[in-house]
Amino acid sequence: MTNKFLKIALIVLSTILFTFNTQAQVREVLEAIKPTKAFEGVPILKKGNGVFQFGVGLGTNLVSLINQTGLGSLLNTNSTNKNTGPFVVGYEYLVKDNLGIGIGFSYAESNQTISSNGTAGSIIDIILGTPSTSTTSLKTRVKNTSIIASTTYHLYTTDKLDPYTKVSIGFNIWKVSAKNQAGNDVNTAPTTPTPIAYNAVIGLRYFVTPKVGIFGEASYSNLKFAANAGLTFKIH
Repeated sequence: MTNKFLKIALIVLSTILFTFNTQAQVREVLEAIKPTKAFEGVPILKKGNGVFQFGVGLGTNLVSLINQTGLGSLLNTNSTNKNTGPFVVGYEYLVKDNLGIGIGFSYAESNQTISSNGTAGSIIDIILGTPSTSTTSLKTRVKNTSIIASTTYHLYTTDKLDPYTKVSIGFNIWKVSAKNQAGNDVNTAPTTPTPIAYNAVIGLRYFVTPKVGIFGEASYSNLKFAANAGLTFKIH
């Protein structure tokens, strides 16, 4: 138990150091390109404002977890994929004119069905031990729910534009399963990554009205590169 606790503690500490180091490097780059002259108008966001966002990811990286065994491309099989999300929800409160803290949630799901075509030698028939002349299937599902806390640095907010960078750390909740045609569990479920969630984000908001805007983000996380876009609302 002690060794397990120490291992988890080291993972958490390493992740925190990584995110803070990433944030420092990103802020150095942003400060170098930040205009020296302050915006002369009234910025759309300032200290005390709150922002709510809802977005949808442009593709999901969970497919790579399901495909890590490569079953869908082996020996007389057909493969279909169905993905849900990721959906991203977040809230940010500006503690300074250019600095905010917040919390975010995301959900994504990926399903893959691999079926034999009734030809001898199908890898699904071999795994499930079924006759090679029948049609069999294997359904694999991966679900991910992330809960993260974040800090956001606003580069140069104007009356409509809000470019920013953000770093986050939190937890991944994974649920994986692999079932045969009869709905019984089989021992071929994919291995999930770390339960520690982290990401570094570069984003841009554009306020169409004083209260409503659109946003886009590109990020790097424990699930590699990702992007999402959606709506943003100024709460107060």
